[in-house]
Amino acid sequence: MFESFGVTLDEPKENQSEQLRQKTRIVVMLGARFFQKGEGNGFPPRFPLVLESKKQGMPKEVVGGDVRMRAIEQLYEEFQGSEENQSTRLRIFTTGGTEEIDIPETGETLKISRAEQAENKLEVKYGLPTDIVETLPSGGSTLGNAKALAEWLENNKEEIGQIEEVEIITNEFHISRAWLMFAMAIYKNETGRDLVLTENEREEIHSVVDETLLDKEFGDKRELATLQAVLSPYVDSLPLRVKPLIAEDILARRGPSGIKYGELIRHNEYVQETRGFERQGIKDLIDGKYQVK
Repeated sequence: MFESFGVTLDEPKENQSEQLRQKTRIVVMLGARFFQKGEGNGFPPRFPLVLESKKQGMPKEVVGGDVRMRAIEQLYEEFQGSEENQSTRLRIFTTGGTEEIDIPETGETLKISRAEQAENKLEVKYGLPTDIVETLPSGGSTLGNAKALAEWLENNKEEIGQIEEVEIITNEFHISRAWLMFAMAIYKNETGRDLVLTENEREEIHSVVDETLLDKEFGDKRELATLQAVLSPYVDSLPLRVKPLIAEDILARRGPSGIKYGELIRHNEYVQETRGFERQGIKDLIDGKYQVK
C-alpha cells in the first residue's frame, strides 16, 4: 500500500509539509510495437521507429504509437500554455517491452526497448524536455506497466509528494482494457486483495462488451463508461485513481487535421479487428483467465 497517502504527521520534519504540497502530474503513455519489416500486416499498435516504410500493409499515418506520441506533444503544449504549470510539475512515462528484430543480411537479432525508443522520439522529434520524460521499466505488458508505476510512486513519494491521480494515454480501441488493468492493479496495491467482481457485475460487463463491438463510432467509449460505473464502488474511494486519456480525442483539439488523423485510426481495418481481441481480454481479466503474453 502507498503509505504516503495515509500517513499521520505528529511532528513534521523540516520541509516535509512542503513536499506533501508539491504537485506532480503523472502521465503514462502505454507502449506500442514497432513497425517491423515484413510484419506490416500485423495488428496495431505499431510505430515506425525501426526499418521505417510505408509499404508494409498499413500506411505510416495509421499506427498506434505515433498517435500516442503526438497526443503527448499536444498535452505538453497545452500544459505549457496553462496556469497549471506554475504550480505543477509534469512527468511523462513511456512504456513497452523489448522488441526483437531479425536482420537477415547479418543473421543478427536486435533487441531494442520500445519504451526507450519512444522516450527518445518524444525528446528528439517532438521536442519534450529530457527532464520530464522517463522510461518506466516493466515486462512490456499493460499489467506490468501498472505494477511498475505503483512501485515507482512508492519509491519516489518523498520527491513527488501526494499523488491522487495518474493519467494513462492510449488509443481508443485499447483504452478500456488498459484502464481496467490499471484500476485492478492499483486496487490490489492499495488493499492487498485482488478485485473480484460479483456474478451480476461480470454479466453486465460481458453484455456491454459484446454489444459495443458492433458500434464502431462510439462503442469503445460506451464500453469504458460501463466499466468505470461497475468498478466505481471498488475504486472511487481509493487514495489513487486512474484517469483514462484517449489519444484520438486529444489530437482532435488541434482542429481539422487532428480530427482527420484520429478518424484514420478509428476506421482502419486492422484496428477494427483488434477491437475484438481487446474485448476478449477484458472478459478474461474479469473472469480470472487472463494470460500475460
